Amino acid sequence: MIVAAFCKFASNSAILNNPLTTQKLLCFHCGDTCKDESISHGDKIFCCEGCKLVYELLSENNLCTYYQLDSHPGQKPTSLQSRRFAWLDDETAETRLLTFSERDRASVKFSLPQIHCASCIWLLENLHTIHQGIIHVYTDFLKKEASVTFNRNRITLRQVVEILADIGYEPDLRLSDLDKKKQSAVNRDLLYKIGVAGFCFGNIMMLSFPEYLTGVSDIEPALRHFFSYLNLLLALPVFFYSAGDYFVNSWKSARMKYFSIDLPIALGLIAMLLRSTYEIVSATGPGFFDSMTGLVFFLLTGRFFQDLTYRNLSFERDYTSYFPIATTVKRNGMEISTPISNIRPGDKIVIHSEELIPADAMLLSEEASIDYSFVTGEALPVKKKAGDLIYAGARQKGAAIELTVKKTVQQSYLTQLWNHQGFQKNKHASLSTLSDKISKYFTIAILSIAGFTALYWLPKDVHRAVIACTSILIIACPCALAITVPFTFGNIIRMLGRNNFYLKNAAVVESIAGTDTIVFDKTGTVTVQQATPLQYEGEALTEEEWRMVKSLTAQSMHPLSKKISGWLSGYQPLKVSRFTETSGAGIFGEYEGTGIKVGSASFAGAPSALMHGEIDNDARVYISFDDKYAGSIRMTGSLREGFAQQIGLLRKEFQLYLLSGDRDGDRNRMEAIFPDRHKLHFQQTPVDKLHFIEQLQQEGKQVMMIGDGLNDAGALQQSNVGIAVSDDLVQFSPACDAILKGSEFIKLSSFIKLCKSSVRIIWLTFGISLLYNLVGISFAVQGELSPMIAAILMPVSSISVILITTLASRWSARKLSL
Repeated sequence: MIVAAFCKFASNSAILNNPLTTQKLLCFHCGDTCKDESISHGDKIFCCEGCKLVYELLSENNLCTYYQLDSHPGQKPTSLQSRRFAWLDDETAETRLLTFSERDRASVKFSLPQIHCASCIWLLENLHTIHQGIIHVYTDFLKKEASVTFNRNRITLRQVVEILADIGYEPDLRLSDLDKKKQSAVNRDLLYKIGVAGFCFGNIMMLSFPEYLTGVSDIEPALRHFFSYLNLLLALPVFFYSAGDYFVNSWKSARMKYFSIDLPIALGLIAMLLRSTYEIVSATGPGFFDSMTGLVFFLLTGRFFQDLTYRNLSFERDYTSYFPIATTVKRNGMEISTPISNIRPGDKIVIHSEELIPADAMLLSEEASIDYSFVTGEALPVKKKAGDLIYAGARQKGAAIELTVKKTVQQSYLTQLWNHQGFQKNKHASLSTLSDKISKYFTIAILSIAGFTALYWLPKDVHRAVIACTSILIIACPCALAITVPFTFGNIIRMLGRNNFYLKNAAVVESIAGTDTIVFDKTGTVTVQQATPLQYEGEALTEEEWRMVKSLTAQSMHPLSKKISGWLSGYQPLKVSRFTETSGAGIFGEYEGTGIKVGSASFAGAPSALMHGEIDNDARVYISFDDKYAGSIRMTGSLREGFAQQIGLLRKEFQLYLLSGDRDGDRNRMEAIFPDRHKLHFQQTPVDKLHFIEQLQQEGKQVMMIGDGLNDAGALQQSNVGIAVSDDLVQFSPACDAILKGSEFIKLSSFIKLCKSSVRIIWLTFGISLLYNLVGISFAVQGELSPMIAAILMPVSSISVILITTLASRWSARKLSL
């Protein structure tokens, strides 16, 4: 086992060129020992036809760089028999496995237990060069999963699986597990390693007991020598098995020219093993095997409890449970807004124009126009008919539709859509980058200090030199620095989620903290429509015309449309055709040949006298039939609760702007709140808002855009931080970075302050961690700190950083009444 571990790091070419190792030739592909009937191909040796076939496949597609990333990186193909995958040709089995299928494009997620290194990821993500039918592959190394998107006209699901099996990555396919929720398993491998290290550590301590008693010298020299060799044998499984990950990780990072935080520990263990082995073989001392095995035992135990603490906080996994999206469920003829976590297969849901379909569902309406751009990147709508299956992530373009849910909603899938690469922004995470740089240079500094310390003590005291050097390498591990940023930001995300402010990821916290300019949308964001009755002004409408207006506004998710639809709840809706919604303008539909428009004055064709007439503070929606203006609906608008107060708090630190698509009827009221009247801009189209954000960014501003997520999608995506305000949490906008529930708008300044405080917490923990390391190093360089004590203190420092960041962020939140 030990020999195999060393051979894994050896160069295959070196072995082939050494005539003394011809008895144990290793397969060029997988690294297994070749038998007498081994197969050769040029100067390469393979253990079987399968490995040779994979090599030829990679060679034909110019993918032999795969072998330069690691020695023998390949996996032995399990079988060359493709009949085992014939069941994948069954349409039922294929449907259950696919996560998405539309036209010629399909996606599937596989569990690939064989993934073990960077070369595996490189090979899998280059599968498109092997077969042009494979569009792209995304791998998740931690979960050992791969998401494959392929063209169904060029390659079948069965062929995809066969290619993976042929190159040694056969998927773990179990249809019986598809509908079962996987439970996170305990890291048994880590427990086994702790058990081995603990057993050997305890026995070495017992065998070394006479060495600890001062004055005990009457023990037989032969027996003392025998005990020393027993200690050596017990130390070997700890070194090669229990501590194996430290060496593997350090070696791989070194080959990638990266300084891993495991490198100092690996060097310290190697130094202790070599020194101890020399002392025992030369009979010059008992060695440090008790310290070495104790070191590994406490390191692994500390890692176990650190992982346990991390899982208990579980902010990265749990914040999706706060995901702020609901949908309309139809029960007993009533439409009820329901959180998607409560939706079950068989429920009937209603999806309005521009609304996201949260789960795989079957279409009940006669037809639908589906936009799969969030999933496929193609914005061309797809026509669907009654009975068709529509996948989660689609967006309805047109009139409201009804569907029956077929699969349980998976919020992780919605999170994947929210983090779709099409909506990612090019942001520079300065603190995260700083953390990486500190860890890198800190490791280099520690290696230098350890080296100079060893050179200083070696001429004076070899024993003290080894103790000092290994103690420095161990206690100064920068892992506490590495976990500061994710734990702080993760805890902030969790607390903001509890206050109905939902962030896309940890980078958004840092972006909010770096904001210096805030741009507000008006309608639906800083103004809301009061509960007072609406007023119609214009020509008298017949009951049928009112029913047309009701039917049209019921299809839209815009706040004004929803307000009108609720006001006309007493009218029975009609079947409106050719429904379209123009962002920032209005909605259009037809009923029995009559065209209806509801929206802005210009969209509905209102007379110019009305478009530029009397100014008031109320919102107006204009109506026309067959392009003939009929009248307008007036809604009394009011400022959102706490808006004026928030502007008073924010104006001290930020430049504030207001953008609105409405007339400037609210200018006088807004000028009384905003400090500079020149920062109020009215009659802005969605494109105007986008260009305004771009102009601010060109001036070097870090811009936060706060809108309703409907007409502001472009501006939200362009801004450094885009926040969508939603009153019912139904509207889902992947273009934004965060979603704020409307009732919590009054806490906006507190949310921003909490994000800024997280940066100060990170600097605080950086300082504490560096101070801890400096104090530890000051004792270690003097040889007054044993490696075993250092091994105990190292995980303690990591756990203390976790506790400090958690308590400090909670204290900051409590101080802000969050």
